Amino acid sequence: MDSLTILAICSIVVQFITERIKQVFSSVNRAEFTPLLAAGIGVVLAFAVKAGLFAAFGVAVSPVWIDYLITGIAFSGGATLFNELIKLIRELRPSNSA
Repeated sequence: MDSLTILAICSIVVQFITERIKQVFSSVNRAEFTPLLAAGIGVVLAFAVKAGLFAAFGVAVSPVWIDYLITGIAFSGGATLFNELIKLIRELRPSNSA
């Protein structure tokens, strides 16, 4: 599978899980903890699926857990990027009401 596809899928999964956890703990001031929560989920997901973006691009990182750690953090930030892209595509799409 293409490495950008993996990034997109995992980023969307991280965002989905983060949003669900935020709903459960709605009484807590979650704005401060959301980036940390998303990063933690991203790192766990990267280790679980053994997704290393450096390895996907042919860059050897030793030890491999560093690749997973950095990839997990990228997963947590990538969700916002893909959401903004989806919003932009929806805004540029012609309206069906016309």
